[in-house]
Amino acid sequence: MMMNSMPVAPLLGVPFEPFSQTHILTQRYYRRQLVDDVAGESVPADASYDDIVFVSDLPLPARVLRPGMSLPKGLLLPSDTLFFIVDDDSIITLVGCAEGRR
Repeated sequence: MMMNSMPVAPLLGVPFEPFSQTHILTQRYYRRQLVDDVAGESVPADASYDDIVFVSDLPLPARVLRPGMSLPKGLLLPSDTLFFIVDDDSIITLVGCAEGRR
């Protein structure tokens, strides 16, 4: 089941397979705000720690794609790379992997 209609495959350069609503990673990360603590971003004052996830806490290997970003063509990623797609407000809208890699 797709969580939204965002065309993700062109961003990744690979067929993308979002995890279902019942997948444990979807349940853990979907609709939470991503805070890039690695880059020094601080937690918004109005955010609840139950509603955020830090980049440093994402399982590895992971790639975060923000609006307007795409992966370079020909980039080789580990076969178990997880993708976290976020919207303009840094809310995680999709969690998944390359098609056939589950």
